Amino acid sequence: MPLYTPEFGRLSTRTWCGPIRTIVGMGKPTIYDLLAENVRAGMVEKYGKEHQTKLVRDSGIGTGSISRILGTEAAPRGNSTGLEVIEKVATGLGVPAWLLLFPNASGIMHKKSLHAFLEICDAWSKAGPNGRDIMVTAAALARVRDAAQASRGEAAVSTDAG
Repeated sequence: MPLYTPEFGRLSTRTWCGPIRTIVGMGKPTIYDLLAENVRAGMVEKYGKEHQTKLVRDSGIGTGSISRILGTEAAPRGNSTGLEVIEKVATGLGVPAWLLLFPNASGIMHKKSLHAFLEICDAWSKAGPNGRDIMVTAAALARVRDAAQASRGEAAVSTDAG
């Protein structure tokens, strides 16, 4: 059943593809897609799998609210989710509320990863243009290294001290 939602000032068609939603004709995910993806990632990080019942218990909101956030077939998205609900979900997951609306946050849901990410953001904000260029170059080299290791079937090198 397609849903029609206003996005970026025009109507677009959203189609259901099992658990994955595709926005026809749009390359960017909506804020609802980011929220759903990050809540799912948070549940997997905290509970080991998507577990709505535990999230309802830990966040103190109703099952209908979680279903609307996740955009399940029984409760498709289309109405707004208030900031207080997002804050309660974040508290239940043990993450800052802004992280649930951050693109590609699934990679930083773990507390050590989030701490490292925030340290990088802090260093970026304090760095001048040359320092930022060095950081961008280091990130590009790390991506190349990780891709090469993945192609050889090796595990990525962890830089965690713990």
